[in-house]
Amino acid sequence: MQVKYAYLDREYLFFKDQIDAAVHSCLSEGQFILREQVLEFESKIVNMHGGGYCIGVNSGTDALNILLKLAKIPKRSEIIVSAHTFVSTISAIVNAGHIPIFCDINRNGNLNESSAKVLIRKNTKGILITHMNGLIANMEAINKLSEDAGLIIFEDAAQAIGSTENGRSPGALSNGAAYSLHPLKTLSVAGDGGFIFTNDLELATSARAYRNLGQLTKGFYEIEGSNSRLDNIQAAIANVKLPMLQNLINRRIKHAQKYIYALQDIGDITVPKSLDPQYLHSYSNFVINTEKRDDLAKSLIKNGIEVMVHWKPSVADLKIFHKYLPKGGELREVKKYTETCLSLPISPWMLDKEIGYVIDNILEFYKG
Repeated sequence: MQVKYAYLDREYLFFKDQIDAAVHSCLSEGQFILREQVLEFESKIVNMHGGGYCIGVNSGTDALNILLKLAKIPKRSEIIVSAHTFVSTISAIVNAGHIPIFCDINRNGNLNESSAKVLIRKNTKGILITHMNGLIANMEAINKLSEDAGLIIFEDAAQAIGSTENGRSPGALSNGAAYSLHPLKTLSVAGDGGFIFTNDLELATSARAYRNLGQLTKGFYEIEGSNSRLDNIQAAIANVKLPMLQNLINRRIKHAQKYIYALQDIGDITVPKSLDPQYLHSYSNFVINTEKRDDLAKSLIKNGIEVMVHWKPSVADLKIFHKYLPKGGELREVKKYTETCLSLPISPWMLDKEIGYVIDNILEFYKG
């Protein structure tokens, strides 16, 4: 049996008639840039969050770039950021003219609040949180930390659409959250896409202008900006999938529960599971940790199972970012995590027999 990491083909076939009709509508009606499909998408995201503002942009990376560009902090400010994140998170800080300060993580892969507190200095002006693998970081603790130190908070929520903490989505306890619509995300489009969510009207207004070359009204350029508009065709595809989002998340949770039940007591495997019922974990990725990671990955691949080692090396290990490493600071948990992590397939389009095949192969590996 062959098990793919993602089943983009199955997803398209499920939505095919609706997607084809939506794309045809854009093309036949000349709906290309910032037209009704984008406005509909932004409105649906606002409704999903229970209010606030949504600004569709051309990628999750640009959502981060815009948030950091518009941050009201002095240039060369220090921004505390997890050393366990995607390169876009760090690049957004650097591209905005600020200094990333790498922070260690908790065992669950998210930023360690105690480690962050130690890193706060005179020039520290913000924290950029990444919600890893669909589990929201402890935003209540981070929010308290930021209030005490007078810091702004931004969130990289690329992996966390549909995830909540005490019923609150990313962006509820921060200045703004950046989301991705990349094809491998839980809510995906047929290319790049992303959006910003915020409760801050002033930030939303500026971001809306920034993504459109600095203009809110055609021909009137009010701020310096960029071309970062969510494509109408991509918005149309997202609109087709949005009503199914919770269903897709539920499927991921169902697969995750099967993995957890079968693997939680096997060998040295650590399975990802929320330790607190206040968190709704959307499992955008299902990452296990094991000292036998490399051998297990080879075994699974040999048997037709596509797995990923997403986080090696960590961004802190990349030579281009070495100058931002904390002096004398150790990133013990990041190092351990990146040396032991393995992403298993958890596509909502997987069949039960495929999940079972993955589990059986892991159990067989540990028997040997």
